[in-house]
Amino acid sequence: MKVTRELRFRGISLRLAAVLKSPRLSVMALAMQFGEQATAQDAYRPLSLVPSDVTLARVDELLQPWEIQPSAVDDIMPTTDEQARHVALIYSAARTLLLYHTLDGSGPLAIDKLEIAIARLVARFSILRTVFMPHRNSFLQVVLKRSDTHTAVVEASNGDTLDMVCDRSVENDVVEDLLFGTCLTRFIIIHCKDQYRIVCRISHAQHDGMSIANMWTAFEALCSTDRVPRAPDNKHSFAQHMRTLAKLDTPAALSHWQRLLNKSSPTRLKAQSTCQLNFDEGPSITSTIFEQSMRSIDYTFATVLKAAWAAVLAKFCAKQDVVFGTLINGRSEADAQEILGPCSPDDDRQRLSRAGPPCYCE
Repeated sequence: MKVTRELRFRGISLRLAAVLKSPRLSVMALAMQFGEQATAQDAYRPLSLVPSDVTLARVDELLQPWEIQPSAVDDIMPTTDEQARHVALIYSAARTLLLYHTLDGSGPLAIDKLEIAIARLVARFSILRTVFMPHRNSFLQVVLKRSDTHTAVVEASNGDTLDMVCDRSVENDVVEDLLFGTCLTRFIIIHCKDQYRIVCRISHAQHDGMSIANMWTAFEALCSTDRVPRAPDNKHSFAQHMRTLAKLDTPAALSHWQRLLNKSSPTRLKAQSTCQLNFDEGPSITSTIFEQSMRSIDYTFATVLKAAWAAVLAKFCAKQDVVFGTLINGRSEADAQEILGPCSPDDDRQRLSRAGPPCYCE
């Protein structure tokens, strides 16, 4: 396992299974050679996922409103349905799904070394260099060759703690305007006496293209060594995953879930809904939720809320039997855990059956 980890750190394609099946070093070397050849043959080609309505000749026209030069672009891809939902919420007035991750440390603070490590980290993970822009009724994600990722350094004043300075920094950041075509990734280095905290702002739309645990592991490695580890081969890249999704048999997947859900048919609510970007919040509305007496230990108030939402959907769809939730395609693909974060698993499917008196079952 140590050998495999070190080889992957150096960008060499070798699985643990190949090590265990190789009685001699020469056989293992052959397995590595074949692995490299297979990876090269199956390599992802940038711009191969550009939507059909955007020809390569029109890329300049597409990027012009956002003041991005075609020479600065590494790749252009569509967003997944899950990403599109997250992007819409990020750029709404509520600014939801824009997240702040922290990493604490102690001891002497080498600002220059941390800034270099952050720059190398952004260069290694393309999703950190990805910007989003509206296109048709959805969004596109554009991977930049170089990012304008901003790193701020904040010194704590006398009497301030890390938490106090961190809260203020995040509050100030939240009220800043977000613009399409600009990088959502931002780093803040907070220094307080012999302690420091690194804050990473990242959108949930980027979560869908990387593992945060892998990001922090790579960052710690970049901080603790002068050598720059090779970026992993594109077999474990988000672009490669997107290409895999494009090849999936979506009708077969829907048919599979229809059989599991007793031949239920999907209703495309998304096509009938809209998301107003940068809308005015308007007046506040305060409502009191009456305390409910839960006589059964088999359900909670959260179950009641789900039942209420199911009833709304049933009325909207004019159906007595409603299954709702989210099905995310591609999560079961091999090595998906090397690419995707753990925060986007399939949501639980809920079912509402109304036969006579209203009832709810999970």
